[in-house]
Amino acid sequence: MAGVTLAGASGGGKEPPHDRAYYPAMVLVAMGAFAAVLLFVSIEGRKN
Repeated sequence: MAGVTLAGASGGGKEPPHDRAYYPAMVLVAMGAFAAVLLFVSIEGRKN
């Protein structure tokens, strides 16, 4: 969900020639954000 938002904000509907260079970075950012959310939820779940 975060990755889609980042991709939409950076692209703005247009597809610049350098979009392919940013794609792997966007995937890593999305995976990192997803992992961070999972980690946060698991830690908060253990507290309560």
